Amino acid sequence: MIERGTVYWGEAFGGKKREARDITIRLVREAQFEAAITIDCTLKRGRNPSRLTLTAGWMVILEGWGHPNQPGTYGPGVPLVGDPTTVVHAQNYQIGDPRWLADFSTFLDEYVARTGAVIAADFRAHDFKERVYPRGR
Repeated sequence: MIERGTVYWGEAFGGKKREARDITIRLVREAQFEAAITIDCTLKRGRNPSRLTLTAGWMVILEGWGHPNQPGTYGPGVPLVGDPTTVVHAQNYQIGDPRWLADFSTFLDEYVARTGAVIAADFRAHDFKERVYPRGR
């Protein structure tokens, strides 16, 4: 169990960050995935337990709280032509693009090297062991 940790995860695009306590990680069978990642925890300011189940993507947990946000999902805004009060934002990459993980890995590796933060769990290269069943005809 990880007493206090910062959980970073991402799937099809971008990523998310949550600070939590009493974190337990399990590999479970979920639908066609033999090794889905399940995290049971309590969010930093929460009272009720939470559960996160990942069947794709990546996840990393750093020990402690107060770690920075990962790179943003959206690029810089562009003012809408004809309406200076509206700004349009676009995603940095398409859904499923491997550059999401590459950007996160670069951010994390630089941060850990600079600060000495401790990685409690690293599932960036995790195989979820998806079973594919043939379709009947």
